[in-house]
Amino acid sequence: MDPRPPAPAPYLALFAAGHRAFESGDLAGAIESLDDGLRAFDAAASPLPQFLRVGLFLDLAVWQGLVQAHLDLAHIYSLSLRPGAAPLPWDPRFEIPANLVFAHLIHVVACGMHRWETLDGAGFPPAITADSRWQRLREQMAGAAAALPPWLEAFHRAQLCEQRGDYRGRVKGYLDALAAWHSAWPALTNARKTEVATDPNFRRALADAYYHCACGLATCAAGDSSIVVDAGNATPETAAHHRDQAFDFLRRAREQGWHDFAKALSDPLLAILRDDPRWRALWGTWS
Repeated sequence: MDPRPPAPAPYLALFAAGHRAFESGDLAGAIESLDDGLRAFDAAASPLPQFLRVGLFLDLAVWQGLVQAHLDLAHIYSLSLRPGAAPLPWDPRFEIPANLVFAHLIHVVACGMHRWETLDGAGFPPAITADSRWQRLREQMAGAAAALPPWLEAFHRAQLCEQRGDYRGRVKGYLDALAAWHSAWPALTNARKTEVATDPNFRRALADAYYHCACGLATCAAGDSSIVVDAGNATPETAAHHRDQAFDFLRRAREQGWHDFAKALSDPLLAILRDDPRWRALWGTWS
């Protein structure tokens, strides 16, 4: 695997540009950027088998960007339904803008977003909230908690902790995510297992998770047993166990194509591992 970090997907930049334009009041620019972003995402996702499209959502930024893009477009088109509002351009396939609003909201639910309060408090006009489709959408969203596999939601929780700077939550989240993924693995068909083994999105997410868990376990080996909830009291035996686990997780990260070698070599969280002969052996495989 290429040792350089992957470049951000072009559609993420378009989603971000569209959101900025929407917030600044440039609705035409927002529509253009968001629509271009959705087309770019579809172009990236459409060649993938259905299961591997879920792999794109392993990156929380992709999932958040796609959901936000559809929400932004739903808001933009709902503006034309307010009394006295100026007309806005909309897709000519739809006779009325309300249809386009609900088309984007349905995509939000299809992406697995199931927090109704996010929509209910979003200020959509009565022309939308009084529509019978609004209540049906609420019912669909209430059952959408299962739209995302448990292991994918666990990956998202870990990444949210990372965004908030919650180090302990991040490590615990990734440990939970890997446990959920390993539980789901036996139920996958052989064809899907082969797809996952060669898919860069899955491999990158797993490599990152293994690496962060290795850092947490190395910290436990250094004496901070609070990083892992079930670590217990720190003893020489538990420290040695956590050191062994840390090397096992680093090896798994390497097998999944961990690419940021410089980070692994300079990361202070892994300092306790560098005097172990296994570190040199592992580094030899990376060099």
